[in-house]
Amino acid sequence: MQDTEKYINALKEILEISIKQKELLEQNRLGELLELQQKRDGLISGIKDYVLEAEARDIAKKILDNDSILMMKMMSSMEDIKTELKSTVGGRKAVKAYR
Repeated sequence: MQDTEKYINALKEILEISIKQKELLEQNRLGELLELQQKRDGLISGIKDYVLEAEARDIAKKILDNDSILMMKMMSSMEDIKTELKSTVGGRKAVKAYR
């Protein structure tokens, strides 16, 4: 397999992982999302020095577009978790004060 084909296949797999991570985040399956991140990091480290050719640039753009959405959703989820934790802590304090 030529380097270009290997690189493009790796990019396609990274795109599939990115899309799957978005789905996992929406389903609140964070453990699986993190497991996929390890696989993704390995793929990226194997191709990071490759110069993008036209076909690869298109796939890389799709990855970046999907990752932008993924990151926004992750940040929103983190804010939701923070709010939930603050509410839980506040509720516990109120229960303690009531006793």
